[in-house]
Amino acid sequence: MWRFLAVILLTKAFANENWIEQIEKIKSYQVSGDYYHAEKFFSQIIDLLDVHGDEIRAILGDRCVEEYAKHASIVPKEWKYNKIYITGDSHSAFCYTTANSWRDFLDNKYEAIHSYHTEDHKIQNIDWQVHLLGPRTMHRVGRDGFCQDRFNPSFADVVVFVFGEIDVRKHIGRQIYLQKRDLEEIVEILAKSYIKSILDFASQTGSIPVIAAVVPPNKPYYCLEGNSGDPFCPTVPLEERVVYTKKLNACLEKMAKENHILFFHPFTLFTNEDGTMNNQYSDGIHILVEYNLYIRNRLVAFLTNDT
Repeated sequence: MWRFLAVILLTKAFANENWIEQIEKIKSYQVSGDYYHAEKFFSQIIDLLDVHGDEIRAILGDRCVEEYAKHASIVPKEWKYNKIYITGDSHSAFCYTTANSWRDFLDNKYEAIHSYHTEDHKIQNIDWQVHLLGPRTMHRVGRDGFCQDRFNPSFADVVVFVFGEIDVRKHIGRQIYLQKRDLEEIVEILAKSYIKSILDFASQTGSIPVIAAVVPPNKPYYCLEGNSGDPFCPTVPLEERVVYTKKLNACLEKMAKENHILFFHPFTLFTNEDGTMNNQYSDGIHILVEYNLYIRNRLVAFLTNDT
């Protein structure tokens, strides 16, 4: 008995002596953008926060510790959905595809930039489809709605809608400066029309809608500010697009709650303190495919726990 207790005490002592190594391992995952494994390992040492909280926060950063701790104690509930559909602009593919890289995705799956594309796969034994609609705006979805011949979810299937980044990058600023419209008015009308189309689609199909937050904005490395002639280049400075993104996400979250729609925002760890996207994980517009495992697993956890 005493030998058994001694082994336990020595094991705990050894673990405590090596806690810095454990935190450094988590930090290495974090630096490489593998937030999924960083969070997974953090959940195993969360009790160390009580003793070494200040040191851990100094190594990992306050925001990361807060995000990891938020999900570390979640007890998964029973999976209650049938299938997950992801549909939207290019971010729907970058954030949710299982391809090893965007080039692999282009070479093997995507025929032309304006074509419609479907990718089937399983994640954690859950049926999962990505329906990439190309460079489609939130405004267009709100105006035209969704065409069911693109994909036709069934009752209790989840549909995650990924739109809005193009509106922020290209169109909201134009409406403000050329049409002399107010930002609050633009965002409210945009979000309201978008959510109406989503609700109509959910009513027609019996599916469960999830609105994905708009990704944080960035400055494409190949664009000069204000080069509006290039279809990928922003029309307004980065700091203004940060404001647009925050306003639009806040409005979407509020209206989603009012209409009993789930709102999914997994981008905290990819966002700088000033609201811009961290360049380490980005091509200037998208979160790189190589770093999307965290987002995909966060979506499953979000749906599993309704958190």
